[in-house]
Amino acid sequence: MNLDTLYWEEFCKHYWLEPTEQEILSFLQLALQHQAEMTVDIETDSADRITAQIRLIQLAMTIPTGADGAMEEWAIAIPVRHMDGTDWWPEGSGVLERLRPWIIRVLNELPLAGQFFQYDTHILPRDGWMTAWNKPWTDLTILFRATKNHDLQKNLGAIIARLFPAPRHKGDVDHKSVDNVDDIILAKYGIKDVIYEMRCLAPLREQVTKCDSWPTANLDAQLLPVWREMGALGIVINERIRGEYSSRFNKEVTRLTLEFQELVGKRINPGSVQQLQELFFRDWGYKPVILPDGTELDESTAVIWDDEELGSTSAAALIQLQKKRPVTAQHAKAIDILLEMRSYAKLKGTYTDKLQTYDVDTAEWNAEYGRVPEVKERVITASKSGLYDQYEDAITLPERPFLSRLMPVYLSHTIPTGRAASNGPNVQNAPAQGKANIREMWCAPPGHVIVGADFDQLEARLYAATTGDKLILKAIREKLDIHSMNAATLLAKDPSEFWGAYHKVYDSHKKKEKFAKFWRTLAKRHFFAEAYGCEIDVLYDMLSNARNRVTGQLEFPELTMDDVIVYHERCHRDHPEIREWHADAHATTKE
Repeated sequence: MNLDTLYWEEFCKHYWLEPTEQEILSFLQLALQHQAEMTVDIETDSADRITAQIRLIQLAMTIPTGADGAMEEWAIAIPVRHMDGTDWWPEGSGVLERLRPWIIRVLNELPLAGQFFQYDTHILPRDGWMTAWNKPWTDLTILFRATKNHDLQKNLGAIIARLFPAPRHKGDVDHKSVDNVDDIILAKYGIKDVIYEMRCLAPLREQVTKCDSWPTANLDAQLLPVWREMGALGIVINERIRGEYSSRFNKEVTRLTLEFQELVGKRINPGSVQQLQELFFRDWGYKPVILPDGTELDESTAVIWDDEELGSTSAAALIQLQKKRPVTAQHAKAIDILLEMRSYAKLKGTYTDKLQTYDVDTAEWNAEYGRVPEVKERVITASKSGLYDQYEDAITLPERPFLSRLMPVYLSHTIPTGRAASNGPNVQNAPAQGKANIREMWCAPPGHVIVGADFDQLEARLYAATTGDKLILKAIREKLDIHSMNAATLLAKDPSEFWGAYHKVYDSHKKKEKFAKFWRTLAKRHFFAEAYGCEIDVLYDMLSNARNRVTGQLEFPELTMDDVIVYHERCHRDHPEIREWHADAHATTKE
């Protein structure tokens, strides 16, 4: 078989979907004999790393077993459980116990490869299928990120589509998630995955070599076990504080919902898209700015709008509605209240009520602290206008241990710039100040302390080292505050006012005054947008729409396009290196 081509509907010559014990053993022994690189994938009944149960362990390798030592593909799907969760092998047969030492040897001793393998290397050691917890591996997502396609999606389907002339991987549906999938279909699904992952390795490595980006790929590969172990260690949560925040957010959502209802003059569910559409576009008669499918309606858009079609009520759509339509003061206030309510509702859902925590290795800690009682609250708020007697909302957090673990997933391949991201939830974006300091819930268990560390203004320092920005380099050498310096750029009408503006902002910053917080925040966002090459219209759109993650209120409500034009000119006055760097980057890219 030509391994440079992806045969979409063909399997390799040697594959087993429902192997016997002897066929599995022969495959594993052959792999050890050839010391083959092993591509590994598992199928589980859940994406939850803590509770997921393995159904299949798929292995694939390329070894010289053909005529005259030609390379051939070998693949096998080792069954562990049926789709209904029952054991695959008969009770008491001892098959898995006899195979386990061989599987452990293969996974411990051979070089491994896979796609998003952090998940697999958490589950396999957890269930005793490998013991080399810190063993490095080759990850397709990391290799793909080190190619010229680093800004694209990094799932297997996207990788295949870029490497081979093949249909979209898996079509329109993830078949293993569809009801009534039987064992053989799951085996075909899994073994195709692992074969395609194996076939992607060689062309990806070739592309990384062409891009001369092995240092990046190797560094990312070294960090993969670190990200996995950070997620496995988790964050310890104080459940009492979590309950307090849940109650606090609920009261804010209740209060704001009532204010919204009173302002619009009717009992309306602000969580109902249909009711909001009826309110904004039928009752109030506004022409939409953005349709539900994302289409923008303005003078430059050649879209025929049906008067009966209702617009989007997303945050972006409502913000644009305020800007581009003659919205009354009362209606504008209602939109602001609605957006603030949504912010609290999102915090409540993401970081308190629906937060998935676990009682993993917490028994010893909770022996000292006990349990937290159930949070069940009914909030009744009287209407000021007498329009409504009350508004009720009930929330519940079950009785739970005083300390639990939050176990997010850290991802090193999703952000093109290379920084880590996280989900389940996004702990890096958890509010850390103000009325919703979510990180107050994070605590050290008995006998431990939390140590905080941060790179001081790292991105600005990297920018300065790359571009040779004289002003930022001066700030670094003389230990000046970079963000206060960038704020001074926005404030200084001419260079003679620069240092006076800097000391005004920096002195205010040391006193923790609102003046410094406003200008440093604005300057930070403006400067990095300029450094990344944003045009003036994008700058204005980004800054004028920026909202506080907690309150949902506009960060810079008085900002105008004229302000942004002035700030743009002042930025390039003080940092001429930005344009020089952009020009060099564009020239290099064209070459």
